[in-house]
Amino acid sequence: MNLTDGGPYTGTLTGSLAISDASAAEAGGYRCAVSNENGPATSNQATLKVLSPDFDGDDDVDLIDFAHLQLCLGVPQFISLPGCTNADLDGDQTVNVLDMRKFKKCMSGEAVPLTPGCLSLP
Repeated sequence: MNLTDGGPYTGTLTGSLAISDASAAEAGGYRCAVSNENGPATSNQATLKVLSPDFDGDDDVDLIDFAHLQLCLGVPQFISLPGCTNADLDGDQTVNVLDMRKFKKCMSGEAVPLTPGCLSLP
């Protein structure tokens, strides 16, 4: 799919693509395709992983999401526990108190929409 500027995307025809407030919809593989008088070239794929504390995908961060985080807390080598890789909210390969702190910044409650960018809040 060819991207165009609009929505979360800017810079689609420049050397720097920006994706603002990326959501699960933007997660996946991206390649850059260019061409000139010498022909076309395509880059290797870059993968965008979008971290979100909305583990059940219902657009809120509530007790169901908290239960998932609790299940994954402190489990050594969490990657071996199915479904816990998404609970690593800080990307350090462990699910611990640092992930809990990030989760708390995003806690919204049942049917209350997740605040975009909440994981980046100080």
